[in-house]
Amino acid sequence: MPSIEASIGVRLDDIKDGIESLPDRMAARDDAFIRDLVRGVKYVRQAGSVAGQVTHTTWPGPDSGFAWDLKIVSVTLDAVDSLAAYVGEGANARLIGYSNPGTATASAGQAVQVITWSGHQAIIYPDEGLYLTTSGTGNILTVMAASVQVPAEMLGKVLL
Repeated sequence: MPSIEASIGVRLDDIKDGIESLPDRMAARDDAFIRDLVRGVKYVRQAGSVAGQVTHTTWPGPDSGFAWDLKIVSVTLDAVDSLAAYVGEGANARLIGYSNPGTATASAGQAVQVITWSGHQAIIYPDEGLYLTTSGTGNILTVMAASVQVPAEMLGKVLL
């Protein structure tokens, strides 16, 4: 194909080559953007048993330097009871979730209470804990918590 010069001094072959390579260049830029967007984001799931006959427990929060966007807390009780979740070390802290006894699923002498958060409603910062308590009828047997963890300085990534 003969090379044709445009009046602005650009060869049409150069324009054609630029247009043809555009999808590859855009894909590379988009890949880098997505990698940067999810860098540091980690799905965290913790589960464990609670020792003794207790109606409240403190679940450790994120390690220093990290923050959680809490998504779900599931608690097994030995009797049907309500469940309240607080950010902090006790019932005087910030209430972030409540599940009443009518929503408990009971089977084999145990009741399961589940609290979920849909969008950035339960952010837990470094050195904060999750305090879980019942109204006193049911003892907490097991706890499972799932969240999205990010470095604290990147908290904006989970808030987008």
